[in-house]
Amino acid sequence: MPWDSLQALPVYLSLPGGGIYLVTPGEQVRSIFKSSRNLVPTPSLVGALMMFFGLPEEDVAVISHDRISQYEARTNTATNHADPTRRLMEHQQRDFKTFLHGASLQRIMSRFITNLKLEIYTANTIGGEWTSFPDLYQLLAAWIFRAQVDALYGKSLSRLYPVLFEDFRAYYNAFPTLSSGRAPKWVFPAAYRAQEKMLENLMAWKAWCQGSMDLRSPDLQDLDYDPIWGSQYIRRMVQRYEDLGFSERGIAAAMLSYMFVTMANTLPATLWMILHILLNGDLAARLKTEIPTAFPNTCSTPTLSILSSLPLLNSVYRETLRLHIASPVGRTSSNPGFRLGGRWQIDTGVPMMSSNWLGGLSQTFWNTGYLLPSGTPEYPVETFWAERFLKYPDEVISGPIRQPEWSMYETRGRSSQKTVEDDRNAKLVTEELNGYWFPFGGGASKCPGEALASCTVLTSVAILITTLRIELAAPSEAAKTQSRQRTLLFGSHAFDRLVPVRVRTRI
Repeated sequence: MPWDSLQALPVYLSLPGGGIYLVTPGEQVRSIFKSSRNLVPTPSLVGALMMFFGLPEEDVAVISHDRISQYEARTNTATNHADPTRRLMEHQQRDFKTFLHGASLQRIMSRFITNLKLEIYTANTIGGEWTSFPDLYQLLAAWIFRAQVDALYGKSLSRLYPVLFEDFRAYYNAFPTLSSGRAPKWVFPAAYRAQEKMLENLMAWKAWCQGSMDLRSPDLQDLDYDPIWGSQYIRRMVQRYEDLGFSERGIAAAMLSYMFVTMANTLPATLWMILHILLNGDLAARLKTEIPTAFPNTCSTPTLSILSSLPLLNSVYRETLRLHIASPVGRTSSNPGFRLGGRWQIDTGVPMMSSNWLGGLSQTFWNTGYLLPSGTPEYPVETFWAERFLKYPDEVISGPIRQPEWSMYETRGRSSQKTVEDDRNAKLVTEELNGYWFPFGGGASKCPGEALASCTVLTSVAILITTLRIELAAPSEAAKTQSRQRTLLFGSHAFDRLVPVRVRTRI
């Protein structure tokens, strides 16, 4: 059923254990974002920490107004919200803005790039000659994961646990089972063992760090990065949960939640970008011309503001998120008189849910190119189009949003093949997409880690395609790749098959 046909009103779906409102893309999703300060995220922070990340029941009582107020009195901070979880989330958001933006983010990405290049050049099998690998995803995701872990958590975590990536991937693969909410441990022991292994890793890491360097040491207070404890953001997060009174297992659960939301999006998104680039003709060559402009004076670290505005690279990035990021949006109202958008009566306590996927599949909103003689569009919403988010000065129908005059799209042949010169004159369109493109959510509960995630993906792609030559061993088979966990409404998803490649460094 086309999602565009469900625009009239929120659809109530009766499900086992309770119902939900399916909020359709466009006006209804925008209304949720506008009202989000008066709504509670769904699932709740407590529910998510318990179900997905193993928070012990005894730690639930810690997330209370009294505990948070005591913490704020000691740290000279303040929040004000009727829901204590929103107060805790506000502290997290403040730390994101302080330590994962601006100059702090630039330093994190500088460490990340150094680490990623070290992963590439210390891989004994990668050199000037072609080397075959059974799976693109496994090869590159492991490098990116370790580089990011070292940049954020310090050098100790990956050195203590050399197979941390494998442990995390086992946990990631178990997530659909854990997130179902109806998965008893005795029925799915492997899924809970994977969760337990990650919690054990993080608890043991924290104990080792504390034994090596006191987290409260004055020497750490203003230090941007410590090889033992890592970045300021990680140190502040651990301190906050200690000060609130979380158990060691509770702190590990909070840390696992942060690692998951960071890695579970950036790793698959980066690999999908790479795969689409490899599958699309001269796209890699065009990007290799565009990307160096973000590296001033052959500097090894890009200027993030320039990298985040390169038209073609960011169009490919946004198109990848449109196709492959589920990004559920869930909100619940406790106000008996709440009307979504001032129009639709919503029952108290019934979740309102939508997903970035639904917005990305709107055939009436997204530009799909000219109509071909067969009557089908050039670039259906289910397919990848590298230039979908670009506006070209001499092409009336370019840009992501479908024009109201549908006659403009009648058959005139295919769109012209784009060149490097076209890319220089293109404009990246990011406005007026709210309600249809929301991979990081929106409103007061929008993901505060968007800057870190975006820079990690863009930087990873920039480094990988300019440092390595990668060729698909079987392009026609690689083109059939789909999301392996499409039914999982969280994050972006890994490939559903192995993608063999051959790789060499650029000479």
